[in-house]
Amino acid sequence: MRLFRVRGRLTGPTGRSEDAELLVDTGATLLVVPRARVERLELAARRSQQVLIAGGRRAAWPVAEVGLALSGQDVTTPCFIAPDGPASWAASRSTASFWPWTLSRSA
Repeated sequence: MRLFRVRGRLTGPTGRSEDAELLVDTGATLLVVPRARVERLELAARRSQQVLIAGGRRAAWPVAEVGLALSGQDVTTPCFIAPDGPASWAASRSTASFWPWTLSRSA
């Protein structure tokens, strides 16, 4: 696993968007977006997905879709809706495999 930071832009279904500093975890499987940002972008949960949180705890987190502009490319990708608080930043693993980007705590 390797970590590094990049700048990107997230866009919700209503067109609201925000620039974000993304913490890329090459071992992650989904984008992780904090609940406060989800609310600002007006993202809507489509399903839930099991996650394994640091310390071995399992939980079901909602999954939405978000537009991601990164390095000149635009994609729509699934994202976890993370609960508020520091525990949310340890969940980069799921049982599904999609895009390998997670949001840093400072985003």
